[in-house]
Amino acid sequence: MNGFDRRTFLKALAAAPAASVLAIPRVHASTPKARVLVVGGGYGGATAAKYLRVLDPAIAVTLVERETLYTSCPLSNEVISGERDIKTLEVGYDGLRRHGVEVLHDEAGQIDPVKKTVATAGGKTLEYDALVLSPGVDFDFGALEG
Repeated sequence: MNGFDRRTFLKALAAAPAASVLAIPRVHASTPKARVLVVGGGYGGATAAKYLRVLDPAIAVTLVERETLYTSCPLSNEVISGERDIKTLEVGYDGLRRHGVEVLHDEAGQIDPVKKTVATAGGKTLEYDALVLSPGVDFDFGALEG
């Protein structure tokens, strides 16, 4: 077979996946495809930040959240019933960091949609190409009678 036998073919076949990975163009961290700023690190914001990075690692994602821990609402009835401690519902942001999300513990303030910037309480000005607002909910118990 002109020097090309079954063993040579199998070696070439085994090397193909590694060669194809090496052929994928590398994206440099200094040149992101887009900058997405996510305000709010609850279920909505954290999920958006994570999956933006998972679906396209070339997108630079920054999450702005003032708290260092998020207390999950699902299963909170088990806290009320005494079956679970509230601490078991606390989640940090290291998982997002492992996905390449930059997490900034600060409070978002002024949003300038024309300049595409968000100013934080800590004095930073963050630029973005796309903005995701997911600040959560707050109850105004005095808004309704009874």
